[in-house]
Amino acid sequence: RSLCSDRGIRLHLAKRVMQFISSPRRRIVWVTEDDVACLKTMPRSLLIELRHGMYSKVLSPHALFRLLGDACHALMLEVCNSAVKETTTDVGDTVFRCFAPGAGMYFVVHGSFDYR
Repeated sequence: RSLCSDRGIRLHLAKRVMQFISSPRRRIVWVTEDDVACLKTMPRSLLIELRHGMYSKVLSPHALFRLLGDACHALMLEVCNSAVKETTTDVGDTVFRCFAPGAGMYFVVHGSFDYR
């Protein structure tokens, strides 16, 4: 509360923040790569293979990435290693906004997005 009041946050926004803080989290706990400290010491070649194993399963159902994987395995390894980033969201998070420039693609692995 003091964070919002000290900084002059509008009442409507402050209420939403407080409601979020006090509500039980409906978030699915999902371990991401960032949560596993030992991966930072893993040999790069092994980490590249691990990322391919994790992310190609998510990407390959989509025609573009399926074709990419079939055509050039090395390129798919690079996509999985360099271009994919895991993120988790909470209920109520805004992932993107209408008409805002896109910064990437989102693939929902667990749960769902509600578009409004």
